[in-house]
Amino acid sequence: MNPHSEPPGLLWGARVRKYRSTIQIGAVYCLLLAGGFWHLLGVFQPAMRGLAGPVILLLGGVIILEYAGTLTATRRPVFLVWTVCVLAAGYLVEWIGTHTGAIFGRYAYGETLQPMLAGVPVAMSFAWAGMLLASYGVANWVLGNRMPGWLLRALITAAAMVVFDLLLEQVAVSLHYWHWLGDGVPLRNYAAWFLMSFIAAGFGSRYRVFPAKAPALAKHFYLAQILYFGLVLLK
Repeated sequence: MNPHSEPPGLLWGARVRKYRSTIQIGAVYCLLLAGGFWHLLGVFQPAMRGLAGPVILLLGGVIILEYAGTLTATRRPVFLVWTVCVLAAGYLVEWIGTHTGAIFGRYAYGETLQPMLAGVPVAMSFAWAGMLLASYGVANWVLGNRMPGWLLRALITAAAMVVFDLLLEQVAVSLHYWHWLGDGVPLRNYAAWFLMSFIAAGFGSRYRVFPAKAPALAKHFYLAQILYFGLVLLK
């Protein structure tokens, strides 16, 4: 053995670090595409309902940590404060929405997304924060190397959030996530999604809470979610 060569364990660790982003992206696609096809085939349904909430929490946590890992030590605390505020605001808005119907319209959660806190799934805050970061990744991808002001980035992020919600609402009832207590999804639901997303993304972009270049995982996280719910919609 060459005395200057690295032990196999260190070499393997270096390879994993080198391809970490690719591994993460592949894992997200595998997980969500498998779930989508299982819905189409009608298999593992009890297990999938039981795992829905924990998986959403896991995926939201992964993309939050991925963003945090791209920032410098001085900027990371600001991002984490923003994240906590978004998580708290997301829960508060959902609590107000379910108890009063004043924001999105009148709706009620089903039993799929567990655990719940005061009638609101804990996973919803992480789902909202995760998709917001994913949507910012889409905006970053669409704009490419161009560096427009924060306003355009926030507008594209909010638009991507509404596009995602348009698809999500088509399958949420069949997945027993929630159901609307009226005739379909009210337009103010989408208006509220856009406004809240614009405010959160606008603040993050305007005050450089987000990295200049979003992690590669972000746009793939968004696309994988679109593929998952698109497959569910086909059933």
